[in-house]
Formats: sequence, structure tokens, C-alpha cells
Amino acid sequence: MNTSESLVSEQTNYRKHAFISGVHQTIPLVIGALPFGIIYGTLALQSGLSEWATLAMSFFVFAGSSQFIAIGLLASGVSLELIILTTAIVNLRHLLYAASLLPIVKNLRLYMDS
Repeated sequence: MNTSESLVSEQTNYRKHAFISGVHQTIPLVIGALPFGIIYGTLALQSGLSEWATLAMSFFVFAGSSQFIAIGLLASGVSLELIILTTAIVNLRHLLYAASLLPIVKNLRLYMDS
């Protein structure tokens, strides 16, 4: 095995190890989020959303609070425009989170080299 093949092999092993480590570190988050997913799915189906719409909202909507707000507003018969506006306003908090974290993360590298 030459040097370049050895380097590629080391990088591949590092990436596999990093991925597996990330999966292990994510398990507590998944355990904590699972009950909210079950609650959301139950409420969404009870409010009249189809199974596919419920799954699509979980796939496309990043903030869980927006999902709960949206299904409450949908069940009330509110217009789509108002639902979108309300969830957008609620999610403006993410801009504040990002602004507060910027000084901490601005000097971090985007990718790890090895």
C-alpha cells in the first residue's frame, strides 16, 4: 500500500469513527425528542391532517414548536397565510440564537482536516 492509499484509508477510518461517535452522541437527543414526535403525530392526525401531511410537516419543518402552532391553527380553520406568518414570527428566535452564538463559533473551522 503506498502513501496516498494509506492516507485515504486513514481518512476513511476517521470519518467512520466520527460518524459512529456522532450517532452515539445523538441518542440522548433522540430519546428526549421521541415523546414530542408521538404527541405531535397524535395531535396532527386528530386535527384532521392526513398521515402524509403529518409526515411531510415533520420532514420539512425544522422547529417543532411551529408544528404544534400550525396544527392548532389548522384545527381552528385559520388561513394558510396567517399560519405561515405566525410560525415565521415564532421562529425569529433562531436569529437571536445565531447572533448570540456567532462570537463563539466564528473562528471554528467548517471541516475537520483529519
